[in-house]
Amino acid sequence: MAGDISMPSLPEGSGKGSSRRSRQQFRHENGKTQRSMSQFYPKWYSLTWFCYTTLLTLSLTIIAPTIAIQAASTEIIHPLSYGAWLGNFPTVANIHDFEQLSGHHLDGANFFINWSTSFSFIEPSLQALDKNQSQAMVTWEPWGYNSLLINNGQTDNYIHDFARSARSYGKTFLLRPMHEMNSNWYPWALGDSKVNTNTSNIQAWKHIVNIFRQEGATNAKFVWCINAGGVGAGASFVGAYTGGVYDDYVGVDGYNWGTTQSWGSTWTTFDQTFSSSYQALTRISSKPVLIPEWASAEIGGNKAAWIADAFQQLSSSKYSRIVGVYWFHMKKETDWRIDSSQAALEAYKSALKLKVLR
Repeated sequence: MAGDISMPSLPEGSGKGSSRRSRQQFRHENGKTQRSMSQFYPKWYSLTWFCYTTLLTLSLTIIAPTIAIQAASTEIIHPLSYGAWLGNFPTVANIHDFEQLSGHHLDGANFFINWSTSFSFIEPSLQALDKNQSQAMVTWEPWGYNSLLINNGQTDNYIHDFARSARSYGKTFLLRPMHEMNSNWYPWALGDSKVNTNTSNIQAWKHIVNIFRQEGATNAKFVWCINAGGVGAGASFVGAYTGGVYDDYVGVDGYNWGTTQSWGSTWTTFDQTFSSSYQALTRISSKPVLIPEWASAEIGGNKAAWIADAFQQLSSSKYSRIVGVYWFHMKKETDWRIDSSQAALEAYKSALKLKVLR
């Protein structure tokens, strides 16, 4: 969603065996010494040695599992990242304002640009986010170009320039080109298209990534992202997936439209919105999952309750692969903002107080 909001020109040593042999040799020689010494010591010597070895074994039995548990627990614990589209390009001011509103650090921000936007135009936003220790996600929309035009090289000069500038910038950011390709509302989309196919979209994606690799812009981390509902003939969740070598994350956008839309939208829970697409992604890819766009309408149900339930779902094992979510904080097709009502805002703020660990 949100395509028309983009602004125009914007991864043991060899000594181990010898030391193991040394320990075995030591135990062997030490055993012979002990047996020899036991001939001269009283009978209690054997009993003392038995007690010592028994206590040692029991100690290791108790301590070793504890050490293993502690080691395992440090491998996976990190919090779910909470980000947002702020309704405009990120600045020091609107980052601060959103943090004050939500009562939480902005872990990341998603924003939208088209393919007439230079990298220098967005660099101030990238810098503002970096200063705030927030992860930038650039949704990169090739308006005016389908997958065949991209494959034929018509956008190569622009992509090369953008990639070179990204390399010079140097800092890591997320790049999300050609998102929601399983829809029918973008020039690169598959739904009802007479031009784009799964094959041509895969080729276009690889073409873009290969140019970034040629230019050495490895600081750009690619997000391959679908829509939570496939729209149009020829669209599917993962038919255009590139296989994992050409992406760093996979993602899915999804909204609870409530009853706001004339096309017959209905109220859907977080699970009803995301379950099918999330399962399709996690079956085909082992990459971490992002939700670059998500929100709920007010009309048709209880938005505050929807938010509370959504965060409970995010904390469940079912959605354990999701590492970051970006709320669509804007009044557009409907009022998606976190403060569309006081109840919605309080629900969002309360939810962010819960530490969801991954």
